[in-house]
Amino acid sequence: MQTDWAMIGFGPEGWGDDILAGVVVTVTLALATLPLGLGAGFALALGKQSEDKAMRLSADIYTTVFRGLPELLTLFLVYFGGQSAINALTGATGLPALTVSSFLAGMIALGLVFSAFASEVFLSAFRAIPIGQTEG
Repeated sequence: MQTDWAMIGFGPEGWGDDILAGVVVTVTLALATLPLGLGAGFALALGKQSEDKAMRLSADIYTTVFRGLPELLTLFLVYFGGQSAINALTGATGLPALTVSSFLAGMIALGLVFSAFASEVFLSAFRAIPIGQTEG
């Protein structure tokens, strides 16, 4: 009879190997999503400060939607909806069908959500600098 601690151990009777593999995928996904989310968040923060009303409105709508939408729903929409959209496009153009990698879909979905939150952080940082401290 195995104890509770033996189940999280490594080896044939434990789940340690599987948990470690999951940790590696999670950390890899987080590190791959970071540049995408930060870059898009910076661009969104600049868009929210823009004098162009349409750009400001679209950046506000983007951040409101993706900050309010659950991450799991965003992941499902990107993975399953993206695959359906690609199948429709390739079917209409006669190109061979493509499959969406689950890692890539996760990267895009988490990047969309992270960019919405990062844009608010960048926007707060931009607004914290007094007018006299900036050039131009």
